[in-house]
Amino acid sequence: MIEEEIVRAVLTSGLDDWISLDEILSYAKPPQAAIAVIRDLLDRGLMRAGELGETGFEPREASVAEIVAEIEQACVAFDWRPMGGSGWWFANTKRGNHLVAAG
Repeated sequence: MIEEEIVRAVLTSGLDDWISLDEILSYAKPPQAAIAVIRDLLDRGLMRAGELGETGFEPREASVAEIVAEIEQACVAFDWRPMGGSGWWFANTKRGNHLVAAG
């Protein structure tokens, strides 16, 4: 898949629920390509990155550069293998939902 197709696939999946970093990694081949997709999603304001907490999805309040660096560090630490749903999660923004709905 090319990057824009991955972006649309991720956003489509995010229409129903939050999606895990593992799911984004499954779309991108090689897995390191997921970092470019995540950066694009966050830069364009199509998704927010965070974690699941007591209140549900809790967005990470930091710059895109900081968030992407933290995500990449986590991926390297896990040798780009699935993390079993722990760690980073992503939620569509209204803008992301609108982009997918517009086709």
